[in-house]
Amino acid sequence: MTTQASSKVRSRIDQLLAKADKALTRMHYFECQSRCLEALDKAMASLEYDLIAQACMPLLEARRQIRVAAVESGRLEVIDGELPKPGDIESGVYLLAPPRVGIDGRRLREAADERKVPVLALVREPPTQTGLVPVVVISRRTIRTLVSPYDELTVDWVLAAGDALGDAAMDVIDQEMSVTDQVEYLLACVQTHPDHEGLHHRLADTACEATRLGSDKAPAAPAPARAAAPPADELADDDIEDDGHEIL
Repeated sequence: MTTQASSKVRSRIDQLLAKADKALTRMHYFECQSRCLEALDKAMASLEYDLIAQACMPLLEARRQIRVAAVESGRLEVIDGELPKPGDIESGVYLLAPPRVGIDGRRLREAADERKVPVLALVREPPTQTGLVPVVVISRRTIRTLVSPYDELTVDWVLAAGDALGDAAMDVIDQEMSVTDQVEYLLACVQTHPDHEGLHHRLADTACEATRLGSDKAPAAPAPARAAAPPADELADDDIEDDGHEIL
């Protein structure tokens, strides 16, 4: 971008990333995360792929530290009733179970982020006829996959299920997609699933590739509205791909 207006956009994103780096140095991880996410939105809107790549690593590190704090709190809790009020949320690892649904996991995390409380939240749905357990995260996209059930809930099971979700999101990338479309898809996944480091690395690498290719910076056409993901109890086995992944 070479116009004066676009130079101002880049300058604003650079300022956000500088503030994010400063916040990370000061261990203000929630502020760093917020600055990076704002920078990513602005960079995607203006198709500044190099700045998308630059935002990924401080975002990854801030989220890693938030996740570590949640795990090290020692709290592991199943929520199958009312969500805690925002002021009552404590640092910890939370597994939301029926009748709680995917959107409740998003609400819990957003409330925790707003209050700067380190939380790792995952939603499980009712087991399928095969005995596998659907887990899901919902935000800019819906990511769902199937994992083995637990005998006794542990933090390691929650972490492994979160890894499986991120892996599922990457597994369905169509290599026939343009690099720029892959960037847009991966950015939505990173905004949806904050606890998978591989998604952040893949987004950074793909954004670098888009920069290298000198991608066309014409504004992208608006994406069509997507139907809401069905509840797990309405999700037939045939609705899940052979590898157990469902990405909307």
